[in-house]
Amino acid sequence: MLVVQELPDDLLLHAFFLVTNLGKFDWPPEKVLALYRKRGSAEAHMGEVKSALDVHLSSTDRGVCASTIQDVMARNEVSLLLSLYAYQVLPGLRRLLESRTP
Repeated sequence: MLVVQELPDDLLLHAFFLVTNLGKFDWPPEKVLALYRKRGSAEAHMGEVKSALDVHLSSTDRGVCASTIQDVMARNEVSLLLSLYAYQVLPGLRRLLESRTP
């Protein structure tokens, strides 16, 4: 499917091909484009979360003696959850500080 966009301040049209295996009878072009735009937004949010959290999960014990795979996975889970909580709390704190700053 060829998608052509006319952007307000651009002289030329922006065009790209969207290749998909969705059936053309079940999925009209407008519905396909809306689906892929939502997917693109979701992937952008996931990238934002990944870069903001900068989580480094381990698949090894990293030198900790007598670590089992369950211990490693538990440490990874705690690290990921703490990072996710921080990601949820920090924007609220930023907005609060911005509202209190003259």
